[in-house]
Amino acid sequence: MPKSFSSAPRLQGRKRRRRRGDRSESALDILNRLLAAPMSISLGGEPRQVCVIEAIMLQLIQKATTGNLRAHRALEKYQAYARTRAEASLALIFEESDYTTALATFTSEKSDG
Repeated sequence: MPKSFSSAPRLQGRKRRRRRGDRSESALDILNRLLAAPMSISLGGEPRQVCVIEAIMLQLIQKATTGNLRAHRALEKYQAYARTRAEASLALIFEESDYTTALATFTSEKSDG
């Protein structure tokens, strides 16, 4: 007599799924946070605190200046990416006040001679 598959052990109820934690932070937010984190480096023999992305760029510049073509190509790609992602240039907007009026008068008098 053939074996019945109904006698095989079954899972009771539904399979439990692993729940993922809250995804309050996007991948871009995580990358930005990690690349902006401070770290210690030695620059010219002196310890210095810089953000992670700055340390990466300084290392690429250092390697590219010694003739490392791979570092040079990576640096070029970073620069091209930065140019495409660059936001509008910084613009200062002064509100009208006694101080800004006096400053504008002072600088125009100074530049006139």
